[in-house]
Amino acid sequence: MCLTAACGMLALASSVSAQSITSIGLPPGGSFSGASAVSARGSAVAANVDMATGYRWTSSGLVDIGTPRGAYATSAEDISSHGSVMVGSIFFSFPEETARAHRWTASGGLQDLGVLPGGVASVGSGVSGDGNSVTGYSFDENFNTIAFRWTPGGGMVSLGTLPGGWTSEGRKVSRDGSTIVGMAGTPEGDRAFVWTQSGGMGDLGLLSPDDGSSSAYGVSGDGTVVAGFSGANAVIWTNGIVQEIGGLPNATNSIAYTLSDDGSVVGGYSFFGFEATATLWSQSLGTVDLNTYLPTLGVDLTGWELDYTRDISADGTTIVGEGLFNGEPRGWVVKLNSSITVLAQRKMDPMQSVAASQPHHD
Repeated sequence: MCLTAACGMLALASSVSAQSITSIGLPPGGSFSGASAVSARGSAVAANVDMATGYRWTSSGLVDIGTPRGAYATSAEDISSHGSVMVGSIFFSFPEETARAHRWTASGGLQDLGVLPGGVASVGSGVSGDGNSVTGYSFDENFNTIAFRWTPGGGMVSLGTLPGGWTSEGRKVSRDGSTIVGMAGTPEGDRAFVWTQSGGMGDLGLLSPDDGSSSAYGVSGDGTVVAGFSGANAVIWTNGIVQEIGGLPNATNSIAYTLSDDGSVVGGYSFFGFEATATLWSQSLGTVDLNTYLPTLGVDLTGWELDYTRDISADGTTIVGEGLFNGEPRGWVVKLNSSITVLAQRKMDPMQSVAASQPHHD
């Protein structure tokens, strides 16, 4: 649970007003936290503390998802629409150093999802809205990775690779479970991929032939819009057609990481060297710095520096990510009184647009 007075005041502010930011806090002995994903209505968050423990966060605080015997750490990377299923990884030191993708449920706890045939380890990264389709990747004995899809009835099944390739990584599953996105290695470089049960794995390609590589991190609820990067540019693919959304001015590179359920709003971050700034994009807004855009919506960011946008709830009223609160690394949860998909359709005042486009750390 959040034990600091500052976190308590933030939690109180959240209960009084829907338009607010809340720290997910820390358990006793913790030093930093991050928010990975949020449920459909924003009531539950997949969170991590100190790169060692996975948690489920609600307005009541942090609940440890547990660490099995022989394991030294767990992670929580994604959460189902109803918030009762999470996926991530378990890291074991006994009887040997290895990792296993897991599926956690509120009723059953941690379930080890195993590895692909011939595999030695696995990592879990994404889950569908109903919690019954999981993706990630399994390592072979040479530590090459192969993307998988896991279901309760079918277990772990390989998604394969792109033609001529030898590696792949599953990153996210669409809310309806129809589509998995990620990255696959090819002789020409890494490529973002989209996978469906009927079409298999398809190469999403590059924004420019000179980009060298691309990767996918997020997918809309029905699988039609994919978020990621190509070269140094944040991009989205809509029905396979790539579009540059770019980053903040003077950024060295940018990443589109997550999407609203309909795909019209994109969360991500821009890098300025090794420093990241949380961003939001829509057709009307363009790319804006969350640190300056959220205050125009009435969110008080006093003490906060928002570095990474990690997820947007399906109803659009909650955004989660990672940053600094009074200089300390903390996961954050922003609650809005209207869907961000509606708010982002409105063009900003020109002066606000100029302010929002400036790197907040300058």
